[in-house]
Amino acid sequence: HRGAKQVSNLQDTAPLYYQRCHVPFAQDIRNIANWINEAKADIIVVDSLGVACGGDMNESESAIKFFGALGSLGVTSLLISHVSKDQLTKRKTPFGSAYFWNESSSIWEIKGQADWSTGFNRITLTHRKANDFRLHAPIELKQTFDDNATTFELCEPQTEKEPVTGIDTNMYRIWDTLDVPMGLKDIEKKTGIKYAVV
Repeated sequence: HRGAKQVSNLQDTAPLYYQRCHVPFAQDIRNIANWINEAKADIIVVDSLGVACGGDMNESESAIKFFGALGSLGVTSLLISHVSKDQLTKRKTPFGSAYFWNESSSIWEIKGQADWSTGFNRITLTHRKANDFRLHAPIELKQTFDDNATTFELCEPQTEKEPVTGIDTNMYRIWDTLDVPMGLKDIEKKTGIKYAVV
């Protein structure tokens, strides 16, 4: 196999390597592991998840094989996926089997909107799932293009915090309350949400 190609080495940032793959991720795992070792990579980005799986995304087997191979690498991963909408809850999830949602420890939804009046794009990141920590507040970026570079700048979200579809809005009230550890009775007293609901 040929090694991953270094595509950037910007000052004060980690070098970025790119490797184009032609077979499903799980089948190519030995080569991918070798590329990671050669590059001494701490994180990998998979774009896109559907192409990397190489099978029917609606079949649980595709997801299970992919995550099994991914877990064997022992590095942090960022997976980019198309989305679908659950017809019952209207919640947007990674396209395909529910295993893609279930096996992910953290999921962000990204939406872009071109602002033609100012010449830049607004990109909104909404945290949809977190296994071991609380959901992060929405993040909004301003993306600006010029002849030599693309720049990103943090900016204030234009809209109020959007509830995560499929999760009761009481959850946000509880999360906003938990600045310090407290018991269920204390949460009930502070938020007015009944103990049984908490």
